[in-house]
Amino acid sequence: MAVRRKAQFLFFILALLIDGFSVVLAFALAFWLRFYSGLIPIWYGIPPFRTYFYGSLFVAAIWMFVFYMHKLYDSESG
Repeated sequence: MAVRRKAQFLFFILALLIDGFSVVLAFALAFWLRFYSGLIPIWYGIPPFRTYFYGSLFVAAIWMFVFYMHKLYDSESG
């Protein structure tokens, strides 16, 4: 029983880290597409990446909370 509990906790931590990393990576990709890809013209300069990074951490925390509340990290729910 202790092994199962440990595996569930490991699943929870791993899923949480992957989801958080995915959101931060999506923000980094959006920043690159917007300001460095050349697809969208830049009118007012390029803001510091730090602004996007801190915003992505905030949004990642919100998404992880939403996923937790919907029991997406519960290994027994499917």
